[in-house]
Amino acid sequence: MTSDQTGVLGLSLVATIFLILSIILILGRARTFEMKLILIGVFFALAAFAVGNVTGLHVGGEGNTAGFVAISTGYAPVALTKVGTILILLGVAVRLLSSGNLPENT
Repeated sequence: MTSDQTGVLGLSLVATIFLILSIILILGRARTFEMKLILIGVFFALAAFAVGNVTGLHVGGEGNTAGFVAISTGYAPVALTKVGTILILLGVAVRLLSSGNLPENT
């Protein structure tokens, strides 16, 4: 395993552990169900950001002439972003429906 692969694996493991610990903390501290959904969705979005930006590759020459190219890490960031978005929207919908302050049809 190269040093780049070791770094990617290490960062992915740290991000996953952070996500799991954050979810456990949120579930224990948040008071309402909709707030739990929204906060877990935010942490999924942060995890998607972290996973999406972990890899890169130096190409070209040496020194200042070398370029840095990002490499797609697969579908994990896309899936985490979609799950996070759905959780946030569900939390907002539950909040609107449970408050009883729905707009009236005119």
